Formats: sequence, C-alpha cells, structure tokens
Amino acid sequence: SRDTMSVLNGADFSAVSDSLESLVDLSRTLQKSMLSLESEFIKEDGRGVDYESMRTSPLFDEYKAKAEKLRAADVSTIKGDDRKAFFISRNRNSR
Repeated sequence: SRDTMSVLNGADFSAVSDSLESLVDLSRTLQKSMLSLESEFIKEDGRGVDYESMRTSPLFDEYKAKAEKLRAADVSTIKGDDRKAFFISRNRNSR
C-alpha cells in the first residue's frame, strides 16, 4: 500500500555500515529470519504458506526491517567468493 511505501522509503540508514563483515552478518541474519518465517508459517501439510497470518506477524515485520537495510548496502566492497555467497544468500531471501 502507499502508506507502507512511504514508511519503507523514509527509513534511516545512518547506522548501516558498508563493511564486508556487516554485509555478511546482515545476509546471515536475513537467512535465519527467512527460515524462522518458513518454519512458522508453512501449512501443516507442507503444501503452502499461511500468508495471511504471516502478513500480520511481528516476525515478518522484523524481517522486512532487516531486508530494508539492503538498500543502503554498498556491495562494491564485496569481492570474489564473498560476493558470490552474498548474492546467492540474498537471492534465496528474496524468493
């Protein structure tokens, strides 16, 4: 919704560090959050996700706040295998 967009676009990124270590930590944190969401909201039969419950979950709000930090990330500081790992992890988190 438009209200959600204005809140997300108005985020304060001043505390985000562009160091490799912080980007790798962010990537790991996002992956853990995604796994928590999957385990919490996959339906019992394993054939779907309870998106309605997820949408209103504080766990999902935390994930969105963490994921928003990627906008301020300077990925040009990541080189070689670390860069590949970061983007592989990021792509998994965005499914």
